[in-house]
Amino acid sequence: MEFAQQNNGDIFVSIHGNGFDGTAHGTETYYYRSATRATNPYVDESRLLAEKIQSRLVSALGTRDRGVKEGDLYVVRENTMPAVLTELGFVDNQIEGEKLSSPEWRQRAAEAIYAGILDYYEAKGHNVSAYR
Repeated sequence: MEFAQQNNGDIFVSIHGNGFDGTAHGTETYYYRSATRATNPYVDESRLLAEKIQSRLVSALGTRDRGVKEGDLYVVRENTMPAVLTELGFVDNQIEGEKLSSPEWRQRAAEAIYAGILDYYEAKGHNVSAYR
């Protein structure tokens, strides 16, 4: 997070592998929503970014859509730019754990996140056709 802030990042995307009890599965993306916007004031932008990335990830990976969720997580709460945290899958789920360890699957996830970022900028009115 500090690297993105120190280098004037436009957005922040944190990529994780989830864990629970071995039976949970799917992809979910978090953003911070504060009633006062006292910490990260980019609530609407963060939600839009989360929606675009989540949609692309679920489509590309074929994972269960666990949705876009509000989360009181440090990297999305204390950021100074639109920020999301995405959980690609559950590392303790045998099937998803194997997928997460696959370079090809991780490449598909990276490309989906990239496409979601482009969708976000396009929704904000930017011409991103040169980047597709």
